[in-house]
Amino acid sequence: MTNTIKNNLHSGKFIAEKLWETEESLRVLMNSNPEAVFILDTEGNFIAANEKTAQRFGKPLEDLIGTNVFSYLTPELAKSRKEKVDEVIHTGKPVRFDDSRNDRFFDNYLHPVFDSDGNVIRIAVWVIEFTESKLAVDALKASEEKFRELAENIEDIFWIRKDNEIIYVSPAYETICGKSCESLYENPNSFLEATHPDDLQQVISSLNSDQYTKEGLFNVLCNLVDFESLKVLDLFTGTGSIAFEFLSRGAIEVTAVDANYRCVDFIKKTAESFGANNIQAVKSNSFVFIKRMVTNYNLIFADPPYDLEGIESIPDLIFESNLLEAEGFFVLEHSARYRFEQHARFFQHRAYGSVNFTMFT
Repeated sequence: MTNTIKNNLHSGKFIAEKLWETEESLRVLMNSNPEAVFILDTEGNFIAANEKTAQRFGKPLEDLIGTNVFSYLTPELAKSRKEKVDEVIHTGKPVRFDDSRNDRFFDNYLHPVFDSDGNVIRIAVWVIEFTESKLAVDALKASEEKFRELAENIEDIFWIRKDNEIIYVSPAYETICGKSCESLYENPNSFLEATHPDDLQQVISSLNSDQYTKEGLFNVLCNLVDFESLKVLDLFTGTGSIAFEFLSRGAIEVTAVDANYRCVDFIKKTAESFGANNIQAVKSNSFVFIKRMVTNYNLIFADPPYDLEGIESIPDLIFESNLLEAEGFFVLEHSARYRFEQHARFFQHRAYGSVNFTMFT
């Protein structure tokens, strides 16, 4: 009799220890999940939950257990979620659905837990919040809509080209060139068929040169600067292609200056369409801007017209105005007729066909 009691006690202690180990493993497993994980009975009462669940519902974990999940929700949300719980109970199948609470968005996974007879006795719930990703997607959609509205109302041809692929072309292409936009997507060089024969070679050379020179310049810069720490001044910016290139590489702030109001307006509208709030487009004569501006930049780029009078004076104006921070770089694009190797602040010179870049520091 004594041995039987001892064996029963030993067996009971063993079972209790195993039960504790199982419960402790379940607790650790649930709390290791960064999202809300909990178990409900068929009435919607909390049987178990992790710390994230308690945080979401704004109660200490020990106070949450035993309460009803629907009591924390608005009547409308409680009704829709209870319908999903009832669906799991009645069908015995998992259910997944999205909904929102307090302006937060959630992806809900409900899984049935069965007894030995195959009846649903509990529901395991995993709730993943995706608010940030939804807001980012919504912002991107809004930005794309603004960009499309801008591009489709431009009377001139506007396109975005990457390497030998057309990413986007404005509807004005069809009006001006008499060819469908689809034909340009299929053959990115088909626009050349609408180019006057006298201009054809110049257009081809320009296309090749622009892509080649931009890649060459930024390949050099990537070994000299940390793009994500740059405050950039882009003088004689034109339509802002260099300015937007710096932005796409992570520049903190870009100031784009041009005397042509149409260029400045285009940059502003393009920036707005992309949701870029760290670019400032300024209508100004670049020479005047250099003399009047007091802000410092750690990279200044200038692309004046090649036949502009006074190009040779720009480096001196930049350094006399103290616009460039210590250890910053000034890059001047110019034709081969200008040489700056003898300048006191000369750093290096690169040539890409007829395009020349001289760097100063």
